[in-house]
Amino acid sequence: MAIRADQAQTDPVAALLKRVDRLEAQLRELRAARRLESASVGAGGVITVRDGGSIRLLDQSGGTVGLLGDLSPYGPGLKGVLLYRPGSGAPAIAVHGTGESGDLGFVGVYDRAGNLLLSDNTSGPGLATPWIPLQGVPTTWHASPQQSTTSPTFVALWTVTGIRQHPNVQAHLLVSSDVGVTGEIQVRDPVSDTVIAGPLAIADGATTHVTLTGPLPGGVAHMAQFRADVEMRVASGAGSVGSSLIYAVGVQSP
Repeated sequence: MAIRADQAQTDPVAALLKRVDRLEAQLRELRAARRLESASVGAGGVITVRDGGSIRLLDQSGGTVGLLGDLSPYGPGLKGVLLYRPGSGAPAIAVHGTGESGDLGFVGVYDRAGNLLLSDNTSGPGLATPWIPLQGVPTTWHASPQQSTTSPTFVALWTVTGIRQHPNVQAHLLVSSDVGVTGEIQVRDPVSDTVIAGPLAIADGATTHVTLTGPLPGGVAHMAQFRADVEMRVASGAGSVGSSLIYAVGVQSP
C-alpha cells in the first residue's frame, strides 16, 4: 500500500500503516537472519554479561565444556569460570567465588578422575594442595659441616638428584673453613661437566650459610632425571673446608 509523504504526516491511520510496513520489513530480516557463527570485537570493544547471565560452551554431543558467569546452580551467589573435560564432563579447572564478605574465591585444577591436584589457600596466601614435603636434617648439620675436603681441586661432597620440572636448581648449605684456610664452593652438572652455579668464595675461618642457584642442564628433558654435584675445594692454606647440605629445591627462572 503506497502512502504519500504529505498524507502520512497528517493522517494518523496512514502513519500507523507506515509503521506496520517498517515492522514487517524488520520481521522479514529477522526471519532471514542466520545465527551467529563467528564474530570479532575490535580495539575498545567489550562484550558484557551481567545481571546473572552466563556463557555456556558445548561439545559436539551437547555436553558442557565451559561455563562463564553465573554459577548459582553450583552454590548460592557463585560467579566465575568452570572448565570441563570434553566427553567425560569431569571438572578440569575451576575459578569461582561470591566476591562478597571477603570471599576472594577458589582456584582449583583437577585430574582426569576429578581429584583435586592444585588449589590455593582460601584463608590466606599460598597453596592448599598439593602438600609439598619439607626436608629435615639433624640439628648438628646446622652447626658443623658433615662433609669436608683438603683437596686443592674441586671434589663432589653432595649429590642432588630429581625429576626435572623447574628450569633451575637451588642448594642451601652451611659451609666452613679452618683458620688460615680459604675455599670455594660450586654446583656442577657431572654429565656435561658444566658449572651451573658458583663458584662462591669461602673466607678464612668462616662458618656461614650460602645459597647457590643455577640453570639445570639444557640437555635434560622435562620430567627426566637429572643430577647435580655440590663441589668444594681449598683455595689457599693448609687445612680443610666443609659443608652440610640443608636443602635442595627446583625453582623458577630469576
